[in-house]
Amino acid sequence: KVMKLTPSLVDSGATSVVTVTGRDFAKTDALACAFGRSRGLGGQNADATWLSGTQMLCHIRSLVPGRFVIEASNNGVDFSSDGMSVQVSLPVQVHAVTPSHGWVGRPRTVSVSGVRFPADMS
Repeated sequence: KVMKLTPSLVDSGATSVVTVTGRDFAKTDALACAFGRSRGLGGQNADATWLSGTQMLCHIRSLVPGRFVIEASNNGVDFSSDGMSVQVSLPVQVHAVTPSHGWVGRPRTVSVSGVRFPADMS
């Protein structure tokens, strides 16, 4: 059973490691993740690393931007049907940081400008 994904936002074009929190994850060589555009549809399998009965890592590769559902399997064949989704976005691109320097021990507001910042980033 998949209950939570961390992070829920990853960059496209790179391999990302997503922590899957859930239950009943078995420490087997066949432990696997699958990711696809929607629940229940065939997707790509991904390598998984067992952490505990409630956590595993999924190593997902180079996705195009969009929303993907991640499912888990203890045997590499029978996958969960209650997966959670991860948002894949183009990476943030920073154009400028101002001011460019400051002093130790003195709080300072910093402005960062660029493109593709997530809407909830502040």
